[in-house]
Amino acid sequence: MAREPSAGRSLRKPRGVPAPKTTEELVLDYRLVDLPSAQHRAGLAGLVLLVRWLERAPAAPKGVAKLENIDEAGARFRFDRVGLQRLLDEFYDASEEEVRSSSIWRNRAREAVPPLRQETEVFVDPKSGKSRSRTVYVYPQVVPRAAFLLDLDPTAEGKSGLWVKLWRDMLKEVFRGVPATRRPYEERSEDHPVSEGGPLWEALCKKDPYPVDLPSTYFLGAQQLTAEQVPFRDSARLRFLLVFWPAVAQVYIPSIVDGDGNQQNSGWAIGAPDIRALETFCAEFGPAMRERDAAKRGIRPRAAVVDLAVEGALATFVRLQARLALRAGDSTVADLLVGMDVFHVEKEGNNVRVRATGRITPEPAMIDTYAQLHDGLWDPLFRRQRLLNLVENRPWFHGFDTVIQTRPRRQTVDSSRFQHDCRVSFENFDRGGTMNAQAEGPAIEPIVYRLAESYVYRKLEAKYGLKWERVKDDETRRSDFEEKKSKIVNEAFLALRSRTAPADFVDYVASAICSVPQRLPQADYLVLARALKERPDEVRTLLLLALSARA
Repeated sequence: MAREPSAGRSLRKPRGVPAPKTTEELVLDYRLVDLPSAQHRAGLAGLVLLVRWLERAPAAPKGVAKLENIDEAGARFRFDRVGLQRLLDEFYDASEEEVRSSSIWRNRAREAVPPLRQETEVFVDPKSGKSRSRTVYVYPQVVPRAAFLLDLDPTAEGKSGLWVKLWRDMLKEVFRGVPATRRPYEERSEDHPVSEGGPLWEALCKKDPYPVDLPSTYFLGAQQLTAEQVPFRDSARLRFLLVFWPAVAQVYIPSIVDGDGNQQNSGWAIGAPDIRALETFCAEFGPAMRERDAAKRGIRPRAAVVDLAVEGALATFVRLQARLALRAGDSTVADLLVGMDVFHVEKEGNNVRVRATGRITPEPAMIDTYAQLHDGLWDPLFRRQRLLNLVENRPWFHGFDTVIQTRPRRQTVDSSRFQHDCRVSFENFDRGGTMNAQAEGPAIEPIVYRLAESYVYRKLEAKYGLKWERVKDDETRRSDFEEKKSKIVNEAFLALRSRTAPADFVDYVASAICSVPQRLPQADYLVLARALKERPDEVRTLLLLALSARA
């Protein structure tokens, strides 16, 4: 059930709010087509959602903060000074809470910051299973309330939830990564009004466009000056929207697989929805967010950890598509969004580095394929490469030769998860979009898959006299069968991996892989021969994957 805005602490009149100097009201009318970026358009949606949330507040204070009109193309708002101040106070509302740290905090001068106190904490060592103790240091920290987002968190409990905590941590590291930029939250934690309310009102009342600075606090990727020494500027009315775009930002954590096979977090992936249909988006955004996965992985939502930064956009598209499927008609995500801008950012000291940016358009085929990959693949390394190929519109097997060449065998052919994903990819192979549009005749993938299968099982029979039908009911012989099969696969895998020159690879296929009877139809032989001549690197990659599938 949706939570109502608190009638207590967060919505009461903050101490020190000045009486309005005028009864003047301000009308702000925004059209999506006039907004210069996806972040601005996302900010318009965030403003709509926050004003609507405030309108549900019981016994709301005086002041005008009203959504007068909304349609698919834009929205119109009416504010007075008190209403605008109330809007900012609620958006920036925060409290001071105690947090525990395993180490002493240090300031910019690298001096130790004294904790409120230190405590001894007992925990269970996950490796040994034994109880251990450690010292933790308790510090005060200003935490955004984000009550309007807690309303949309399926894991919400009390004042927090997994998805809200994710958003709060992102906000602290990215948008408010520099301590000086956290002043509005610090003011609200002390029950004071946000001091920028008055200057903002004055700027909004100026004749449009009234130029103001545009720091990265509001606009991801902005700098003080461009390379040509031109300052980043925006109009006051447009920058006002950027205050609220984090409210609809899609937050994920990209994960990479290191050389030991462990997954490591790599900064933040932040998606800015580029909205095409404002009214429908605002109607479906809340329900879609409430349907996020509630499963936990450490301190994070499991669904928030992605293999690729742009995967966050695809995951959001899948949820929105599920919502649109419940509506009358045949609407798609493309009717709702033009696309999504994705920023991969990392915090370095007090600096926020934008590692990469990308834009994903909501193509129905891509959304459906992503849903299948997400649910059907087990190995993060394999899944990451498949996702890269999906968003780049490349053959599904592209780049796996590099993965296999640069990763240890325990992460590829010897990994049961990698083997599973190879097998699933071949068995669920879809001809459309996998090879060049000009390719004629049967696809090469199933031919190579059968080639590898025949080689492994006929080699087993010829060399060791082992056949599955003879051993499947005998546990001892079945174990020997699997061991010998793994040996044959690994020998062929290593031989293929070392033959990077096309001529050497083709010679190995002819002399080794085809040394056993390969009962392929003549048409398939012709397709294979042509592919070996014209695309030997592709056949080599597929054969390595096919052998992994049979390991």
